[in-house]
Amino acid sequence: MKSQWYEPQGKPWTQNRGKPRGINPARLVLRRGIKILFILWVMIFSQITYALDPVAPLSERKQGSLSVKTPLPETDVCEVIGSNSLQPFQQKFKSGELIKLPVGNYIVKVALQDTEWERGITIEPTERTDIVVTGYGNLKVVTPHPSKDVVEVYTAEGKMLRSFHPTRTKTLPTGTYNIKVKMGEAEVTQRDVMIVSNTTREISTSLLAD
Repeated sequence: MKSQWYEPQGKPWTQNRGKPRGINPARLVLRRGIKILFILWVMIFSQITYALDPVAPLSERKQGSLSVKTPLPETDVCEVIGSNSLQPFQQKFKSGELIKLPVGNYIVKVALQDTEWERGITIEPTERTDIVVTGYGNLKVVTPHPSKDVVEVYTAEGKMLRSFHPTRTKTLPTGTYNIKVKMGEAEVTQRDVMIVSNTTREISTSLLAD
């Protein structure tokens, strides 16, 4: 008896090869949406866990800390002002002092000798914010008679920027200056004196000392 070959109904397998099965467009959009949401969730969660200290007490998680470094800590006055609170918040502190603040937005003001420096900041939970006041340095001039002698600071263009008695260190904007020291009827000039941010440049002048 001869064996019979029965061909399956429908199109041969070779004709369907390489053709993908039907995909529901709505299901595809849903899958892509879930993937995007998962990525966003991971990014947000990683930022939160970085900001929050998991071992910090619950009360401290509502606070952060702030420290400000200024050119002349002995005389500079720091102040922080709340900018997003219904009740005004204002606190003065010393340069280099670490203070605790509730989470929020603030304005930091630093009263230098001849000007005021200001910046907006955000205090994050359990995080420490360190601020350095840049753009200003110090000049210290040693003379025989500080209360009588006069120091004049000139720009490279010849404009006088400051005039003072060298009884204390002077805060100046960063830059290169010509320094003229008047001592009675005599005077001496030192050119190209560089004032660097948060450093003190010292000039010693012993001419006409008693």
